[in-house]
Amino acid sequence: MMVADSLNHRRTRIGRGGVVPVAFWIVGMYLATALAAGISLDGRTATGLATLVFVVGGMPHGAYDIALLTRATRLRHGWLWLAVAGYVGIAIGMAVLWVVVPAGGLILFLMVAAIHFGEDWTMLDEPLLKMAAGTAIIAAAAIGHPAQVAALFVTMAGGPGGAVIARAAIAVAPVALLVTSVGIWVAWREGARE
Repeated sequence: MMVADSLNHRRTRIGRGGVVPVAFWIVGMYLATALAAGISLDGRTATGLATLVFVVGGMPHGAYDIALLTRATRLRHGWLWLAVAGYVGIAIGMAVLWVVVPAGGLILFLMVAAIHFGEDWTMLDEPLLKMAAGTAIIAAAAIGHPAQVAALFVTMAGGPGGAVIARAAIAVAPVALLVTSVGIWVAWREGARE
């Protein structure tokens, strides 16, 4: 409890504004309507729409990461270019890794994604709980749609190593989901409502 209290002063407040929740509910409403109407979410049209959602939602999300970095570290505008250059350098390094060692690139991508997703769980103070929460987000998809996730990972990894990575995600999922559930319960019991 004392450790958690000592970390609270270092949190960056999450203030995404009203646009993201509204867009989320609009997209959710359209998806629910399509499913209820029996419209297939497979094929080129669905892939194109999903790509559009990721680009339109992902670009501002990435820009928001830079804004959070600026606020959290109090970067002056003169040094902001260095942070952006680091961001671009990491993206280039990741692209090179993915070309040279696709399975390694996928594993690193999933690990970084789990950490990144875990950062949004502001009610969880402990880094391990945040990592479990981020992992649970990824692993839940692997449990719910194992064949589709395995096929996606095989494509992303450029071979059968992707299926092994998908099986590993399925194996990790129960632990990640359980640890996340316990972490949320403890945080809620201690008064966290974020």
